[in-house]
Amino acid sequence: MPILTLYFQLHQPYRLNPDRNTFLWDDLNKEIFFKVASKCYLPAITMFGELISGHKGFKITLGMSGTFLEQAEQYAPEVIVALQRLYDAGNNEFRQVEYLDETYYHSLTSLFADPEKKEFRDQVSLHRDKVRNLFGIKPASFRNTELMFNTEIASAVSDMGYKAILCEQRDDMFGGTDQPISPNAVFKARDNNLVVIPRNRDLSDDIAFRFSHKPLTPDEYASYIARIDGEAVMLGYDFEHIGEHIWEDTGIFDFWRGLPAALEKHESIV
Repeated sequence: MPILTLYFQLHQPYRLNPDRNTFLWDDLNKEIFFKVASKCYLPAITMFGELISGHKGFKITLGMSGTFLEQAEQYAPEVIVALQRLYDAGNNEFRQVEYLDETYYHSLTSLFADPEKKEFRDQVSLHRDKVRNLFGIKPASFRNTELMFNTEIASAVSDMGYKAILCEQRDDMFGGTDQPISPNAVFKARDNNLVVIPRNRDLSDDIAFRFSHKPLTPDEYASYIARIDGEAVMLGYDFEHIGEHIWEDTGIFDFWRGLPAALEKHESIV
């Protein structure tokens, strides 16, 4: 009986201007954000709002970098409004929508050679403040840049009060040949009680990277999830695969619209 987590990441960097007398490339940043908001952010956020309203068992988790949220405020505030409405719609007895904390700048500060991880903690605090100001919430779960994870990162994240962290799969999580552990499992970080949830890379990438040339139907994908060999599966995607990296005419919106009903056909999927 796999416990399913669907996680999406939203990030936009600030691009630097090739003119060395100017720091940020404001015109290009604005142009790209407008384009992605039109093709992906607004229609996909609206779609997920409709899906959680129509399917009370369907839940999603979003991670949003601080630079994404800043640009949304600056260039397309309707994206912030859509995200606020999405969270409000999912903040019900079924707890259908969760927003995560992370590093503000989608940075590599967790790898800095600093035992105190001061820059990492400062950026996480900045993100925490941004999420509280925009959505009025204090996330309990954490997502590090590119889902990077080690015991030092886990220690800092636990110390900052988070209960869970999402991560990429690591080969050393799954035991040896004598006592193999399913990659589809929930782990506990060493030396603290932080819950560690690894991403199932293959099933995630079937949609995020391979859908455009090898599309799956919602029923096919749900059947793969139902056959998971462990207790839990976390599927993680770049949010922009919906409409931006994978265009609408491929059927990617139709896939997500059909997935909740397909999942409901399998009593084993929670």
